[in-house]
Amino acid sequence: MSGGVHFSDSSSRFFEEINRARTQPRLLLDELAQLKKLYSGNFFFNDAAGSEIYTSEGISAVDSAIEFVAKVEPVRPLARSPELDHSAQLLVTSLGLFGAKETPEGDLVAEKRIQAALGEDGVHGESVLFGWSQPKLAVLQLIICDGEPERENRLSLFSPNFSKVGVALGPHQTHHFCYVVDFFGESQSISNLDKYQLTTDEFPENAVSFQRKVSTKRKSNRAIVTMEYDFFLPDGEVVNRVKTFEEQLEKKS
Repeated sequence: MSGGVHFSDSSSRFFEEINRARTQPRLLLDELAQLKKLYSGNFFFNDAAGSEIYTSEGISAVDSAIEFVAKVEPVRPLARSPELDHSAQLLVTSLGLFGAKETPEGDLVAEKRIQAALGEDGVHGESVLFGWSQPKLAVLQLIICDGEPERENRLSLFSPNFSKVGVALGPHQTHHFCYVVDFFGESQSISNLDKYQLTTDEFPENAVSFQRKVSTKRKSNRAIVTMEYDFFLPDGEVVNRVKTFEEQLEKKS
């Protein structure tokens, strides 16, 4: 708990608000419209926290969110995954401890964390939100996506390609609070993974066998597929090759 915010309870309510948004998006129209009253130019007054926040776009980002929510189709609710909760918490702890905004390299990269947490391949996405603690307002901010030209947080929130989610909230030295949301969808969200592979002329000479690992992540409405090969040579040497592909995601019914 920090500043009267109970992180576990707020994370649970944040998860509920995510699914309410996904399954009943029209309910958000009035809530977003009410937020416009709290703007003065590029400043947003968070009356619940008693603080003023500078935004990049001001009301125009809210208008964009309203236009999107008025048209978006409802999508299935997400199942909450304890493993993805843990993945999200790892990043919350790291970012909060150092007051950072950029995801660290190494094992804390989203792709590695999520794959390690679940032990399965699939499509993943991650949203990080700084400075907001109230669950409903935090979800609205993900939809508003102030300062994000591609509105990736919004698209992830309403993506039909995800089936699981993990959430975490914690303190942040610079921005007071940090939410992390880790999304995951099964690999069949991408059609025919077998077509993604190295050609034989890309194999190292004299390779006697290889192991292949596939990982995927989501960017906007595209899947980025990474194929990593370990080739085993006769002298015991292992040669690594990595190739990345992109595919338009199929819309699930």
